[in-house]
Amino acid sequence: MLKKKFIIMAAMIAMLFSANLYSQELLKNSDWSTLNGSKPADWRFINYGGKSVVKLTTEKLNAQPVAVIESKQIDGRGYLGQNRKIAIPVGKNVIFSGCYRTANVALGPKGMLRVEIKYNKDSQDKEFSKRYQAILLKPSEKWQKFESVKTLDVPVKKFSALFMLYKGTGELYFSNLSLKIVESVSKINPQEKYIWREAEAINKSLLLSTWGKKQPNYFSGRGGIYVEKEPVKWHFRIKSEVNEQTLLPTTRNYFVWLRMYGYMDRPAIAVTFNRKQISSFKTKPNEQVDSNGKYAGPGKYYWQQAGSFRSSGGSGNLTLTPQGRMLLDAIVITTDSKYAPMQYEARKVALKNFFTDLKTAHTIKSEYKVYGISDQITTPLNFLYYGKIVKIPGNKKPAIMHISLPANIKIKNISSHWAGKTWNRPTRWGDKYLTWKQTGTEVIDGIKQLKYEIYLYCLSLRYTLFIQADKDTLQRDSKFSCKYFLEYKGKKQLVETVPLHTVVMKPTTTFKTILIGPAGGNAAAFYEEFPDIAANMAFSGLNVINAWHIKPNISEQRWQQFRKQCMQHKIAILGELSPFYGAFRVKDPQYQAVNLNGKRDATRPALYLENNNPAFRKNLDYLTKQGQQGVTGMVLDDEHFNQKIDEFDYNPLTKALFKQYIAKHGLSYVDPVVIVKDKTKYAAQYKVWVDFKCDRMVERYRQYRQAYLKGFAEAPSSTTFGRKLFVAQIFKNNSPVESKTNSYWDYKKLATVCDYISPMIYTYGGIKDSALIGDITEMYNNYIGRNVIAPTLLCEHSGSGGIDLAQKKMFKYQTIEALMQQSKLIMFWKGAAVYNPINLQYISEAIRWTAPYEKIILNGNEYKGAVSPQQWVRIKGLKLDNHILLYVANYRNLQSKTATINFKSPIKSVLEIGTGQELINNNNSFTVSFKSDRGKLFLITQ
Repeated sequence: MLKKKFIIMAAMIAMLFSANLYSQELLKNSDWSTLNGSKPADWRFINYGGKSVVKLTTEKLNAQPVAVIESKQIDGRGYLGQNRKIAIPVGKNVIFSGCYRTANVALGPKGMLRVEIKYNKDSQDKEFSKRYQAILLKPSEKWQKFESVKTLDVPVKKFSALFMLYKGTGELYFSNLSLKIVESVSKINPQEKYIWREAEAINKSLLLSTWGKKQPNYFSGRGGIYVEKEPVKWHFRIKSEVNEQTLLPTTRNYFVWLRMYGYMDRPAIAVTFNRKQISSFKTKPNEQVDSNGKYAGPGKYYWQQAGSFRSSGGSGNLTLTPQGRMLLDAIVITTDSKYAPMQYEARKVALKNFFTDLKTAHTIKSEYKVYGISDQITTPLNFLYYGKIVKIPGNKKPAIMHISLPANIKIKNISSHWAGKTWNRPTRWGDKYLTWKQTGTEVIDGIKQLKYEIYLYCLSLRYTLFIQADKDTLQRDSKFSCKYFLEYKGKKQLVETVPLHTVVMKPTTTFKTILIGPAGGNAAAFYEEFPDIAANMAFSGLNVINAWHIKPNISEQRWQQFRKQCMQHKIAILGELSPFYGAFRVKDPQYQAVNLNGKRDATRPALYLENNNPAFRKNLDYLTKQGQQGVTGMVLDDEHFNQKIDEFDYNPLTKALFKQYIAKHGLSYVDPVVIVKDKTKYAAQYKVWVDFKCDRMVERYRQYRQAYLKGFAEAPSSTTFGRKLFVAQIFKNNSPVESKTNSYWDYKKLATVCDYISPMIYTYGGIKDSALIGDITEMYNNYIGRNVIAPTLLCEHSGSGGIDLAQKKMFKYQTIEALMQQSKLIMFWKGAAVYNPINLQYISEAIRWTAPYEKIILNGNEYKGAVSPQQWVRIKGLKLDNHILLYVANYRNLQSKTATINFKSPIKSVLEIGTGQELINNNNSFTVSFKSDRGKLFLITQ
């Protein structure tokens, strides 16, 4: 009896504690009303290394005090912090919120404004392992609210709250900070979204349990699915939504609830979303037990909170992995953080098509998030195919790609990766491949749409629609959309939408010598099918194409038409070879590369070069054939040995060559495997081993170049405009030394056999990383001793290479950065993305600014006579005669600011090139504003 009373009392205390916990603020002294001296009690105001000041101000926000972090040094940092020990059960939703504003903020490298909650900091206990809840703040001179909701998937013992200005200058203000448990309700909120799935509808192959069907409302639907230590997987596609104002995807928090049966043995369940664990819990035991703890009768289903995730749409995979038995009735996913289901109330309001089960293995998806549309140039609208390659016989029903476009946007052509309207490879795909027609009209939101059907006899890789707006009916600054879905064997994917945003493209004069254009893209399926491509490029200022897979033997007529229009508009054509993929496999073991463990690799040729090596010979023959087409040059997209460091090559033939090589350097031969395994002991030999590998790569390129020139000498016609270029397009490293040891590339030696070296300098951080282009180009040029670097820059590519709309001006800034380092060739990966007007407008603007000053770019000397007292200003100058081309940039100061530019010697005039405005020369200085642009170009006359 005493034990029973104790249990009841403990339960009452727990209920009382729970009620108090969930109604109170978890941050102690959150309103900063209690002071300890000049600082709030229970809070830490951290002045890191004396480089910042953290204090309360006299300001109030909603009657609450305001604190500020002030930093006057670019590497300064300051923090507001609080640590607290407190127990929070697993599965609770925690809402973390507050208000902030900034003033004069400029961030240095790796700088950020961040707020975070770190749960169970420094815990070594797996049950109480560390978790984060964090938000990156964007500078704002007006007060903004931040908020984050997280489902705790581990029980919490303590937390640490931190509010920080990290590595930057300026002021960061905070007020109304809060951390609370979200109080649960079972009431439906009409503003939120609810998704309901019966478990048996997700996987029909699993065992269906209908036990308890005679009891009212015992389970939902036809019953529950039963598994034992077998994962339950639900594949779906979340509807993509786009904010009409920003054109950025709408990202939502989703909260997962499972209706499960409560087994007494409490089996553990792990929950993952897209392979990332979002929750782990033990099943609640609600089966009946006797006095000995044995099973005494059935239990019931209950609702279990099972974590949360964030998504902006697209494919999703929710996986439940039990460590024992699991009986699952239904799943609810909702955007409502407060909602806790009681019974089946969410089923009545659940959305039918917001989450679409992926029961079909064939879908298409727009390659990019948003496209520009113009009446001046054509837009390639790209779609990627997801699923197994399917070849459909010509006597069977094809797959259908459904497209709906506004009536004032016309389809000019359609092609795929393997075929287009005017060419095909019947021996590979059959007589039928790709046809299309308009099938009807519809009106959506008052806009007339044209409906098309594209008939596909092969599902593979990608499809491109070449579209252009009608000049007479296009409205400037308008937003449209393209709707699409794939249908195959009666199964249709969810209708998807990709935004189309009108872009005003301006005519742009191209450079005469400097080449700028796209890299990548199947020549026959993309470039040769692109309507009026050369005219589009000339209009936009582009003058070179690095086209892949130029094979006139497939379509001689199409190639000649393509070549002719490029010549007419003075567009240079560069061919491409990827040596790794070109060789494909090295069948003869004696020519295969050998790794450090002695294993031969059939996918890699040895550094020992022999023309009888079929894989190497295949590359040489391909280069000769490319030369025979009269292309302006060859670009070798060669990531073959990149970042392999000491992994290759220990082939006996390579070792024999190294033995001869090291003898010429006056050193005794040691087996390269022994050298690499003890670099300290054999430091001198290791240096020679690295040089040897770099020399072998240079010899490889010398033979590549000879093969191209041999073919070019036999070309019946040319696209060279008097130039024959040979370009190594290779992976960048952090330094020339690292490039040698990591990738077997010595830029200085490689420059003796290449006209240009094109490191792939891709930046994914947006505008703030634009300086890297100039810095890396300058570093390698200085090492080589002349301006040979011709960078390949990131425009955009599918997957992780997408660039947010607000960051796309980086294409302009990075183009100018490369030009200010006197690069004579700039290529952008990826080809199709360059022609998207929403991207191309910025590349064109950079060309429009700089092309009139090509002589200064090509022949000018570096100018360092301009300085600024603002340390965050970036200045690059080139001088020719009495003219200075000056680029002034502000990539990291995120506020609208001005800067002063001072000159060490007298100047006569300052012309802002972008606006054509003459600026005031105030005692050999002028003021530049970054309000409209983060990079400004000026012509200075002395």
